[in-house]
Amino acid sequence: MNKTKLSFILAVAAAASSASAATVLESSALVPAGFIPANQPGANGNTTTTPASLLVDSFDSSLGSLNSVTYTLSYYSYGAYSVANDTASNPGLYTFTWQLGDLLNKNTLNEPGVNPDQLFAGVLQSDSVAVANNSVVVAGNTNHKTETFNAAAQTVAAFLGDGITQVTFVFTPNATSGINGPQGTIQNAKPDVFYAAKIDVTYDYTPTGVPEASTYAAGAVVLAGAGMILRRRMVAAKA
Repeated sequence: MNKTKLSFILAVAAAASSASAATVLESSALVPAGFIPANQPGANGNTTTTPASLLVDSFDSSLGSLNSVTYTLSYYSYGAYSVANDTASNPGLYTFTWQLGDLLNKNTLNEPGVNPDQLFAGVLQSDSVAVANNSVVVAGNTNHKTETFNAAAQTVAAFLGDGITQVTFVFTPNATSGINGPQGTIQNAKPDVFYAAKIDVTYDYTPTGVPEASTYAAGAVVLAGAGMILRRRMVAAKA
């Protein structure tokens, strides 16, 4: 087989591969529209925040056959704190920490059609601030992280729909927070933790009416065979 025929077959095969796959990206809104407060942390600085329901358009089944689903969760944490340094220390160094999820108190994400939830540790934020004697600091800081997951094969059907109806993910972070520093009056011993989240879903599918790659490959073989027969006839005619 000469290089021309080989190049032709490879081109047909490449066309088959690209034509048989397509993707659709759907995204939820950022929920909440702003950060919402966690419940005030308890004695250990732990609290379970209010869950966020993230709504994403379903896959429009009229487009074709859904092959797989990949989704990325983006979440943002915000810690708000205040401290008054009324010790003899001038200044006093205070360290403020907060996070959404850790190895013991993990965040959870409920995927459509899945039980149990996805479990994962989150993002840690730490600030060290020097607070002068007899002064008050009120501040905060934001952190951001993403987590990407592949939907299990047996749950892909949960995403099928008309592209208008929605599927729901539920994100429940576990917030922890605390302040360490000189003894004195700490106005907010455990910073309030706030968060927001959104989700992006990628549907990978085979469009309706597009032949499978194997069909293209078979066609390429037939065309190559026909070309070889035609070439032999032309050679024989010249002889």
